[in-house]
Amino acid sequence: MSGDDERKAAAGQGPRALGRGLDDVAHHFFSGSSPRHGEPAAAPAAEPAPLRPVMRAGVAVLRPGDPLLRAQLVATLCECRTALEEGLQAIAQGVQIAPDDAFDLAAVDRSHRFAIVDVDTHASDSLLTRGMSHVDWVSRNLPLVQRLYPSWTVDADAPPRLLLVAPGFSPRVKSAIRRIGSSAITCFTYRSIEVGGGTGIYVERVYRDDD
Repeated sequence: MSGDDERKAAAGQGPRALGRGLDDVAHHFFSGSSPRHGEPAAAPAAEPAPLRPVMRAGVAVLRPGDPLLRAQLVATLCECRTALEEGLQAIAQGVQIAPDDAFDLAAVDRSHRFAIVDVDTHASDSLLTRGMSHVDWVSRNLPLVQRLYPSWTVDADAPPRLLLVAPGFSPRVKSAIRRIGSSAITCFTYRSIEVGGGTGIYVERVYRDDD
């Protein structure tokens, strides 16, 4: 390099050339880090997509849903006719039989027997007592019940059924049902389940007086 070139390089007027051969080596080292002036930047390499199994070996995991209000539970059982059993049709909600007493659902089963559905959102032995008082009232007032629901065929010769729905039933309740034995009493448990960002219920029959 001449003296004029050295003075220009020192003054920042121009780049100092690499020694012979080093220019080619530098090109290989730095060509991937930044594009040359006027050249488009290279697109980053795409990351490989994660491998997914062709089919799942397991099943869906169910988680507890939000607790249900009693009104929600009654409305669900009324809207979904097969929730408790096939052929059971709800015909009325909140049937008032006294100023401070009502049963939750009135229904008719496939054999035209009148059915009383009482529910509770807690496991309580008092549910059986409440249900049996409703059975007694319907048994004594079956002609009135027939007049209240003239569009439904109700078998006046068959005793009314009692369907109890709760999260659980104690051994004392099951023992009392066995001792009663005169009316058809069926117990169902339910569980709230998280489904699609909401809450659903799973209902299972756990006891019937003729089991």
